[in-house]
Amino acid sequence: MRNKLSQRQIEVAVDWWANTLRGEKSFQIGASQAERDADPAIERAEVAATMASMCKTYTDDVIDRFKERLTENIHKSNPIDIYHLGLRVDYHPCVELFEALKMAGVPMKSDVDSMVVLPSKTYMSFKDGGVQVGGSGRKMQKLL
Repeated sequence: MRNKLSQRQIEVAVDWWANTLRGEKSFQIGASQAERDADPAIERAEVAATMASMCKTYTDDVIDRFKERLTENIHKSNPIDIYHLGLRVDYHPCVELFEALKMAGVPMKSDVDSMVVLPSKTYMSFKDGGVQVGGSGRKMQKLL
């Protein structure tokens, strides 16, 4: 069974992950000071995202290979249904993202390296023709 994502959903998803490799700000946390005070994970998520984005120096060639492979991986994914398809990074990227990083030539000498390449505690979901991304300390953000 092939997934039923539209080409536009796939493009939006792939571009978002590629932009994180470019070091572009990937999240707008959008938390109030009261929310930050109530949940210290929000501030940690902001600091981690900022630190990770400062370390990225990938060439356009690496980014292009990553996008190509991630697109292939999404096309090949075989979820039970559309609502089970998602791309995520907990402490390490999911298999679709990890394989795309490796095939693109992103240097990862150890498991620790894979923890800082993409924003940790991030989840991207596909539903109702759209794409959403969020995670620990971050509100779900509609991309499409």
